[in-house]
Amino acid sequence: MRDFTEFAVNGQTPVILVVGLFCLLAAATGLRVYARAALTQGALKATWLVFAGLSVGVGIWASHYSIMLAHEHHSAGYAPGLTGAALVTAVAGMILAFSVAALTTGFEGLLAAGLTGGVVIAGTHYMAVSGIALEGRLEWDRDSVIQSVLLGVGLSTAGFFAAGRSTFWLRQAGGAAALALAIMGVHEVGLQGLSVRPDPAAIVPADLLSEGAIWACVIGLSLLVLTGGVGTAVIYSRSKQSALERLREAIEVLPAGLGFYDAEDRLVVCNRQYVGIAGFCRDSITPGVPFRKLLEVDLAHGDYPEAVGREAEWMAERLAARRSGAGAIEQRLADGRWLRLEDRLTSDGGVVTIAVDITDLKRQAEALERARQEAETANRAKSEFLANMSHEIRTPLNGVVGVADVLAGTALEPRQAEMVEIIRSSGETLERLLSDILDLARIESGRIEIQQDGFHLGDAVRAVAALSDLRAREKNVPLVVEVAAEAETRISGDMVRIKQILTNLVSNAVKFTDAGEVRLSVERVEDGEAPLWRFTVRDTGVGFDPTNKDRIFGRFQQADGSITRRFGGTGLGLAISRQLAELMEGELDCDSTPGFGSVFTFEARLPVLAQEEAAADAGPAPTDAIEAEERPLRVLLADDHPTNRKVVELILAQAGVELTSVENGQEAVDAFRAGRFDVVLMDMQMPVMDGLTATRALRGIEAAQGMERAPVFMLTANALPEHVEACRAAGADRHLTKPISAPVLLQALAEASLGSAAEAEQAAA
Repeated sequence: MRDFTEFAVNGQTPVILVVGLFCLLAAATGLRVYARAALTQGALKATWLVFAGLSVGVGIWASHYSIMLAHEHHSAGYAPGLTGAALVTAVAGMILAFSVAALTTGFEGLLAAGLTGGVVIAGTHYMAVSGIALEGRLEWDRDSVIQSVLLGVGLSTAGFFAAGRSTFWLRQAGGAAALALAIMGVHEVGLQGLSVRPDPAAIVPADLLSEGAIWACVIGLSLLVLTGGVGTAVIYSRSKQSALERLREAIEVLPAGLGFYDAEDRLVVCNRQYVGIAGFCRDSITPGVPFRKLLEVDLAHGDYPEAVGREAEWMAERLAARRSGAGAIEQRLADGRWLRLEDRLTSDGGVVTIAVDITDLKRQAEALERARQEAETANRAKSEFLANMSHEIRTPLNGVVGVADVLAGTALEPRQAEMVEIIRSSGETLERLLSDILDLARIESGRIEIQQDGFHLGDAVRAVAALSDLRAREKNVPLVVEVAAEAETRISGDMVRIKQILTNLVSNAVKFTDAGEVRLSVERVEDGEAPLWRFTVRDTGVGFDPTNKDRIFGRFQQADGSITRRFGGTGLGLAISRQLAELMEGELDCDSTPGFGSVFTFEARLPVLAQEEAAADAGPAPTDAIEAEERPLRVLLADDHPTNRKVVELILAQAGVELTSVENGQEAVDAFRAGRFDVVLMDMQMPVMDGLTATRALRGIEAAQGMERAPVFMLTANALPEHVEACRAAGADRHLTKPISAPVLLQALAEASLGSAAEAEQAAA
């Protein structure tokens, strides 16, 4: 018995070298094709995988027989069946190995492919050896067989892991070397474990393949693989070049900068826009340059202001965001430009970077922001101007209206009474105009708020009618009020704004009606949690043409715009009323016929209060005069304007009130600390100490001395909503707006007196 390797070898070393190079070439071709197959889909993917398996499988088979034919082992030939089976096993097995690697992901796929490749290499070897026909019998050394199989599986697995799914040539070269060593190692170690036992009785089959036939097959298949590999490389190179050219043409016409990086984050291709918008690194942008290198160049030149002083940390954050494909970022450069960068990951781990210069957009956004801030500043200035003008106009107007009210209550001659009425009427007109302008300004600025308070709907409608009843009686025009039974209830809404709308509609109806009647009605037209209420104001006045319907709801517009019009007014009332209705999610509309009158309808959804809520919400019953007491009502007045103090003194003199007047908030605090008062009338704007500060001080004195709470009324020309809120926050009980009329002031004091009496009764009980 002799070992198989004891047979003479003809030129073994050169053969081994040639076979080794052939193995390396076959493995490199297969891995190259497999890497491309991993990037494709469908039939093209299957074609690439078959050719990859064919290249490596033929390499395994041909390498085995090339080494076997170099030995002088006196074989009679090669069995056709086992020889062919070895070829089929090698090719089919490697197709399977590459398919497993290409169709799976992660560690498991590469491991399975490596194990499959190692088994195929060992199986091909031992199947081919079994097909040798010798004058004796082959015997196998079990240890050598195990060692050869383990060697093949280990190197094959290492080869698949080394190459991975990358197209990078260095990784592919490492994988090809490992596969070539697996093929050569299995053959050499396997041959070490074979021995031949001579047996003259051994029968040699007649249908054997000669060594010449095997050489022909080896050379033919090798040439086929080499030709296919070269052809594939050429075709792929040309197709790749053509595809790259088409890709370049496509990306060059893009308006944005585009750069494509491979799995190792090295630049593959980019367009001119990408280079043009880059910073200091633009001269370094060439194919193959790592993205990190470009960042380092820019950082070295200080191109990223936010990275100064923390370059390493900034670099790590930027690369981490890039590899995560987190989305778009906005990057400011040192030259003042802004770039919008977006990184998108490809299926093979590459990165597509899209860069857009957004400097103009940023400048436009900054300009818009400046314009917005300037508009807000102008709006605040306008609001402050309106507030100041309101205060300055209301202060002297308070003197006009207040003194006229007091004068009207004295014995006057008819002509004097007529003149006083003219003064009162003019003052009321000015006050309404001022209120309309302020309302319009608040609506425009979005600063008007709709309140949700409880009030009696029927009483509110009747109160609106009462305001215009005197004017209607003067014109001998009946003012009829119709309140449906279901409207005699308490509801939740903004009573002030609802009455403002209705007052405007009723006063207009009275103004434009000389004969007939004016009718104000309210009814519920829909039920539900928030019933729909309809307020109707119908008159028999002059009416207007339907074509002027939209015009009358415009600002500073009236149906009659000529200079000879019969009726005055600013044309603001209806415009404000419609906007208030819309703020309450309601609707204000009208229908009119010239010469026959007009019908205005206001609809809004207003929830009805439950019985318990209505009872809790109801306030004290109104009273028309200050109830008689054993002692006069003691009132403290704080106002820096002499005219305003005089007006209040004249009004309260009619009611026998004990009045103490001071000129500022500090004097009010001193007077309150020295004596007790039933009511405090406090102006808001005063020198030394303003009314808000003084009110807070009064509440502090009451708390410190355990005094009963005295009603504090802000009597002020500051009439904006924020002023009302500030008064409440300071501790005031009511906000009375100048100009103040005698009936309004006396009514407020009467309610305060009634409230104090009720509290005293409760305390006594």
